[in-house]
Amino acid sequence: MKTSKTKHRFNRICEEAIERRRAAISNLLNDTNSETLFNRYKTRQRETSSILRCEKRKYLQCMMGKAEFDYKTHKTRDMYKQINNLAGGNKKKERFLKNDDGSPVTSS
Repeated sequence: MKTSKTKHRFNRICEEAIERRRAAISNLLNDTNSETLFNRYKTRQRETSSILRCEKRKYLQCMMGKAEFDYKTHKTRDMYKQINNLAGGNKKKERFLKNDDGSPVTSS
């Protein structure tokens, strides 16, 4: 069974916005020819993405504030944990060079 990652920035406000968006899409799928339902869905979609971005921004500001406080109080280990937590997941994927036949290219 695969465990899901919990997002600490995901709170009640985000859940309510997503529920409103889900309700709008279900109404739209019941009547796909309605222009007003389509416009309502699009506004809910923009509203939801805006709320999610705002909550993520608040969360990141809070995390950076904690890292800054750790720096000022000389808690370097905690500061680097916060920084690495923020910067994690942004690694560039390695791509290996392959020959035309599909075998990997080696430098030896």
